[in-house]
Amino acid sequence: MLTEDEHRTLPTGEAFLDLQARAFSNATEFTAAFAAESGKQLPATVNGLGTVLSLLYRTACCAWGCSGGAHQLEWLSGRVVNQDNAAFHLVRSASYDEAFMLGRGIGEIANPSLQRSDSDRPAVPRGSFACPPPRGPRFLPPSPA
Repeated sequence: MLTEDEHRTLPTGEAFLDLQARAFSNATEFTAAFAAESGKQLPATVNGLGTVLSLLYRTACCAWGCSGGAHQLEWLSGRVVNQDNAAFHLVRSASYDEAFMLGRGIGEIANPSLQRSDSDRPAVPRGSFACPPPRGPRFLPPSPA
């Protein structure tokens, strides 16, 4: 528990945000120094993560051409890239619980996309990647009674 004097001297407002930014920066520098001396596996994992994120980013940006449609796969790819970038920076700043929470969100995005049906195609609910006009009333939320 903080003493009354500690309460008075703890910054508020923008000064508190600056204090946190400095703490995150210090933790990030420490983590980078640790990673540089941690052998081969961690740098290889970080490098692989960067490669996967680069490919997902390209998917999100239609880098290989635009297939048209609702762009839901591209949108989901962009969400994964953004959440993983945030999680990576949170880990580097020693905010592990928050990073794991984002990792779980990534898993929730990826899980339906990775499940396979009998025909070995992604098990995506019918209509989920359809453009809005063809969806029609079959894929709209139910009307309140």
